[in-house]
Amino acid sequence: MCDCYLKNDIKDFCTGCNACKSICPKNAISMFEDDEGFRYPYISKDKCINCGLCVKVCPILKQLPETIPHAFYYITNSDEKLFEATSGGAFGDIVEVFFNNPNSYVFGCTYDSKLNVIHCGVNNLEDANQFKKSKYVQSNMLNTFKEVKHLLNNNYNVLFSGTPCQIAGLKSFLIKDYDNLLCVDIICHGVPSQKVFDYYINCEEKKYNSKIKKVVFREKVKNSKGNYTLKNIKLVFENGFSIIKSVDKSSYFLGFQQRLFYRPSCYKCIFASKKRYSDITLCDVWGIGDSKEIESNKGMSGIIVNTTKGKKIVDKIRGKKVNMSIDYIVKINECYTKPTKLNNHRDRFFLNLNKDNFEKKAFKYSKKSLIKKICGRLKKYIILLKKI
Repeated sequence: MCDCYLKNDIKDFCTGCNACKSICPKNAISMFEDDEGFRYPYISKDKCINCGLCVKVCPILKQLPETIPHAFYYITNSDEKLFEATSGGAFGDIVEVFFNNPNSYVFGCTYDSKLNVIHCGVNNLEDANQFKKSKYVQSNMLNTFKEVKHLLNNNYNVLFSGTPCQIAGLKSFLIKDYDNLLCVDIICHGVPSQKVFDYYINCEEKKYNSKIKKVVFREKVKNSKGNYTLKNIKLVFENGFSIIKSVDKSSYFLGFQQRLFYRPSCYKCIFASKKRYSDITLCDVWGIGDSKEIESNKGMSGIIVNTTKGKKIVDKIRGKKVNMSIDYIVKINECYTKPTKLNNHRDRFFLNLNKDNFEKKAFKYSKKSLIKKICGRLKKYIILLKKI
């Protein structure tokens, strides 16, 4: 092998999961950012021994496992936990039940002190709270795959949460199945890069003349009708000022919702499927349910059980569960079974992108046409009418 990134035809599908880097016995593979800020494996010819392990564990070269999913609506039984959650509090309750097992670790996505989005592991419930809430940035996996393997081999129980491609990468890296591993993924629309997120942070810090210390996507805010909405982003600054911006006022959140700057592989994602590597898949279904048995204006989760191991955990959580059809999940969450649609302005957005023109380009290329706006509103009204 030579000093190079993956070939272009593979790069279009590479998710940057870290499996190849983590398995390499000679540390010949490093992850480097491309011009858009997405990490890809880079192979050093001086270290590579052509063992082929990197190819063996690449999840995009494997067939997806067969699963028979079963779905539920879910709302936690604690108002406090419900308000802290993005949706219905399913993830927090699953983690709480998991920590009832001795010698347990939970891995998830969080921010570091510089607002870099990373994966890490913790061994107590309080520290695991940082994994709650959505983070709309692709996380840096660091050395978590190796850490997970070490813990599993030393008989620790591990819950690993992430996107479907991250779970696939971990499972491929481990090669064999572990009874003491529980994997939880989400219905994922796509992931932006840390670089693009940093450009956004820079824009907001300049605007308000202070460093940002905290970002909360989808903060639950009560509207004038008494219902909660979370189509917003909350920014907390070091000078004590904080602001909640609606989607249309946040260049980053708007660009995310319009699929403007996702990783290239997201638009061709092979993991958008009912066939899952995870034991449990979580999604957001509140406000659009097809069941009269469970309703909430404060949030509601969808839980999809993919394995017997996942069912054992879900049976133990104590919130309200109501059966939901898989067909309905497919109907309201297209990305459950289909890759996200490519935004035709994506290439124009990334052309000559820098921290100074990010906001202007994000707003420019995220605008919906009038026809699309009308169609989107009609779709919501149709769903509401069917519930009556």
